[in-house]
Amino acid sequence: MIRSSLRSLRSHAGQLALTVVSIALGVSFVVGTLIYTATTSRAFDGLFNEAFGGIDIDIQPEIDLELLFNPGEVPRLDESLLNELAAVPGVEKAWGLVESTAAIASLDGEVLGPSGPPPFAFNWPGDDIPIALDIVEGRSPAGPAEVMIDQTSFEQGDLDLGDTVAVFATGGREEFTVVGVTNFAGLPSLAGSNATFTTETARRLFDAEGQFTRINATVERTADLDQVILEASRRLGDSVNVVNGQTAAEEGAAQITEALGFLNTFLLVFAGVSVFVATFIIYNTFRILISRRTRELSLLRALGATSTQVTRATLVESVMVGLVASLLGVVLGLGLAIGLRALLEAFGIALPSTNLVVSPSAVVIGLVLGIVVTVVSALVPIWRVRSITPMEGLREIGSAPGRRPLIQRVVSSLGLLAIGAALLVVSLFTEVRLAGQSPIVWVGIGSALALLAVILISPVFVPPVMRFLGAPFVASSKSTGLLAQRNAIRSPRRTAATSAAALVCVALMTLASVFVASLLGVIDEALDSGFRADLVVTAEGFAGPTQGFSPAVGDAIEALDTTDIVGRQRRGLVRVDGDIDLIVAVSDREFDLIALERESGTMTDLGDSFFAADFVTAEQNGWEIGDEVSFDFLAGSIELELSGLFQATGLSGIVVGLDAYASLVPNSQDAQIDIRFVDGTDLEAARAQVEEIVDQYPTLQVADQSDLREQSREQTLQALGFIFGLLGLAVGVAFVGLANTTVLSTLERTREIGLLRAVGLDRGALRRMIYFESMMIAAFGAVLGVVAGIGLARALLMALEDQGFTVFVIPWPGLIALVFVISLLGLVAAGIPAWRAARSNILAAISYE
Repeated sequence: MIRSSLRSLRSHAGQLALTVVSIALGVSFVVGTLIYTATTSRAFDGLFNEAFGGIDIDIQPEIDLELLFNPGEVPRLDESLLNELAAVPGVEKAWGLVESTAAIASLDGEVLGPSGPPPFAFNWPGDDIPIALDIVEGRSPAGPAEVMIDQTSFEQGDLDLGDTVAVFATGGREEFTVVGVTNFAGLPSLAGSNATFTTETARRLFDAEGQFTRINATVERTADLDQVILEASRRLGDSVNVVNGQTAAEEGAAQITEALGFLNTFLLVFAGVSVFVATFIIYNTFRILISRRTRELSLLRALGATSTQVTRATLVESVMVGLVASLLGVVLGLGLAIGLRALLEAFGIALPSTNLVVSPSAVVIGLVLGIVVTVVSALVPIWRVRSITPMEGLREIGSAPGRRPLIQRVVSSLGLLAIGAALLVVSLFTEVRLAGQSPIVWVGIGSALALLAVILISPVFVPPVMRFLGAPFVASSKSTGLLAQRNAIRSPRRTAATSAAALVCVALMTLASVFVASLLGVIDEALDSGFRADLVVTAEGFAGPTQGFSPAVGDAIEALDTTDIVGRQRRGLVRVDGDIDLIVAVSDREFDLIALERESGTMTDLGDSFFAADFVTAEQNGWEIGDEVSFDFLAGSIELELSGLFQATGLSGIVVGLDAYASLVPNSQDAQIDIRFVDGTDLEAARAQVEEIVDQYPTLQVADQSDLREQSREQTLQALGFIFGLLGLAVGVAFVGLANTTVLSTLERTREIGLLRAVGLDRGALRRMIYFESMMIAAFGAVLGVVAGIGLARALLMALEDQGFTVFVIPWPGLIALVFVISLLGLVAAGIPAWRAARSNILAAISYE
């Protein structure tokens, strides 16, 4: 039986080639993601080990680092702690670091450095101090007007040593002479741009007179490091965290790895989609191949082979196919890891990297995944062979063995749909955590079950939908169009199975498209009804809401005679009852610029004693007006009384006053400034005044209502493009599957094609028939995918109505274009099969077994 399996594989190698490619593509996405994340993790490990390699002791403020939202808001250490540490027996050398954020720009206003990540700034503690910065050109700064900049910014600005650049820190714009170029732990830059000043200059720029953000030290060779750390901890007190350099490196790398965990999960979800799509292709391939081999397998059973032996032999074939495909997928995963890095960098997600890290676990996961998915997908058609007797198979009654009546498929699909819907309802509308998992996990499972239900029931829709989709083809070429249409309708199960991969891809693309279109509708509605400011000042780009900027900007704008209200927002993280939530701090008159759809209590004068919350947040936490709630901030805790509830588009969650926030988040920075001018003000002239102030900070932007609308559209469409880019591999898998099934179905119908040629169908008409049929099948999957995607999007948006998603928009032109593109892919997929079928010998085709 093993020899039989191997012979079968050799004889069907060409027919299995595209199936191998489909499996390999799905596996490659998973392996590529695992390699990419392992490589990034290794790079961060190396970066932190290099950064702390020469450090024995690291001292930071005792804070909850999970609540650090903005790098510029790190609490400070008093300079006296440096002197106390230096006095600890066994300490050889101690120094202080000042770390914050500051952008670098050329004199003509071009912002330098990688876009997206925050720009960091440091002090230079001395040439003999072991820090992560390496001078690769020039020298260290020695005067108040000198700066070293990172290699990336230096090369991007086409600068020379001695050139002047503008630096934008807390106090605004200042010019510095470039005297040196740095790398950070071997990298051209850390995150965004890097600017390094003398200690005195850094303290002045970041309002850190007599302070440091971190203190490091080395110990004498003969000293016991653990004892030195214990003594330092005793002397410095509980307000600081004293650890050795290795621990600091491990903690830093762990924090970054944890923060990037969402990216790993996000990529693996799309990898899972590719594998999910590939399962339908594997199933369809084995279904067709085993159906064609029914007589062969029945003959083996008639000659004495048991059903178990035949099943085992066929499973061996699937294992071999899965193994070859998985090995190819692992190899392709190496290239895909590089492609993922390029894709992420193209969308502004640039992470440190090193040589590709191919871990044994990634290889094993890829191999096991490919083999298991292949075997499981092949089980159903294999099992169906057992349902017929050998004699039935020899008479070819079993060409479609064991098929259940459509009514059973309908019942099964409705059952799956009910389970999927129940999971979606429980996950999205209740607080229940099934099996302790995050709701998003069960949302994914529920959506997959709902899609599977649609796929199971799709044969029922083949006849009516195909009559509709085939009408244009029949109109363009009646006889050929009718043949193609009837071929697609003749076997609803085959048509549905062939289109399943396209259905899944289009459903997910539709879900993303409808969600983005609805989000744009929500934004438009918010701007139309809730935008009471004349201008808004924010940081540029996707990271804008998370990047703070100097309060000096708002102070300067408030000083203008033309301004009536200058509202400020600051954003951060807070821990409430053990959970971390986003918090917004607002100035006293910020609520005057927000259109409240519903309110209770008061939202004004929050000060340092009160807070407000939207109705949904209050309900989820069981809060009522008058309740006192404890909040853990970055540098301390506070109890605030709930004074008001609200519902507003554009603002949600927990809202506190600037006074309370500033007292517990040192060096807090503004994230958004909302401006309303005095009535009767010349808006163009007033805007020019504001822009004159903001122009001193090239990372900031001034926007009115139309600007915000356009920016929102650009950013959301860019996000949609990123999602479509990740789904591109799944679409590729679906395309390969469609081509594969078209090849197999033309082989399956070789005799029929020969008879058509014999009765007068010319080669051109035959090619058109195969083209039309493939396009109809692809369009069928796309149409059902659009319907399923709209349904999933509607369910998701209903669950998010409390979060302000009250607008439901279906982008019909885009979805129609999507169906058209998928249909064209069907045309392309049919190219080679149609060409081969048209060139086949008529007599050989008629006599084909």
